Amino acid sequence: MNNPDTTYAVMSYFPFPLYLGMCLPSTCNSQNSRIIAQALNQFVQSQGVMISGRLIFPYTEPPQVKAGNWVGFFGFGFLALLCIFGIIVEYTNLFGKVDYTDVEESQKDKVLVHSKNPLGKLFISFSFSRNLRKMFWTPQNKGDYLSVFNGIRVISMGYIIFGHIHESFGVLPIANGQEMAKIQTSWYGIFIMGAFYAVDVFFFLSAFLGAYLMIPKLQNSNLLSLILNFVMIYIHRFIRLIPTLALFICLMLTFLNFLGNGPLWEMIDYLLVQPCQKYWWTVLTFSNNFYPPSGKLGCMTVL
Repeated sequence: MNNPDTTYAVMSYFPFPLYLGMCLPSTCNSQNSRIIAQALNQFVQSQGVMISGRLIFPYTEPPQVKAGNWVGFFGFGFLALLCIFGIIVEYTNLFGKVDYTDVEESQKDKVLVHSKNPLGKLFISFSFSRNLRKMFWTPQNKGDYLSVFNGIRVISMGYIIFGHIHESFGVLPIANGQEMAKIQTSWYGIFIMGAFYAVDVFFFLSAFLGAYLMIPKLQNSNLLSLILNFVMIYIHRFIRLIPTLALFICLMLTFLNFLGNGPLWEMIDYLLVQPCQKYWWTVLTFSNNFYPPSGKLGCMTVL
């Protein structure tokens, strides 16, 4: 559409895969066009369809790179360089020579850490290969018959990710959104919908394994140690979760607007980017399910 006197808008009936495109005068914007949206909603509801839509003015130009984006670009670029340099430090004699002679495979990481000076230890903590290896390292203890539950938990987590990927088809701007309804009523749709119950399995096994490892440590503890251990459990969870959440929010705010385009891509900015620009702190304080109040879009409210 190249007419300078008109602008393109989309009436989105979220979360339904129903979109109505229209041409409006170029002077229209999201503020003065509310009357159009209200009239369309009244018309649709008068036909017995009790849904309401929102008028979207898609990007007519690529999103601008702002100061926050530049900070994110440089920050993630620096992090990538640290990961690469960490690999170099790990496999070379920089900041300390490593000797793996007669060292068992399970002890190599300890030897690596002890062989490096403090600066080398800092760099290898960013090594992509080392962190990937530790992520998939599953030591087996003799007499431990519960290791299989860790495997079931991993399968459940993969199943949950699989379900969320397919669930997103129903809410993200896609051209064939009506296919989602067909999938839900098909014979193979049960495998997708079943991912909902894998969440319960994952939570149960996580709590069970956590209690299994924690109870022996608490059996011979006095009251002060018991309280301290419980406090440290929550502190440990904060330390594990907050850096990852903060990194993910920064990644989303930096790159998400530049990963797509089209008449419906503005929905991504409206649903994901804009709420997190305002309420990112609610995720880091684990209050995003309570604030902002009902009726307003929050940041990552699914967490």
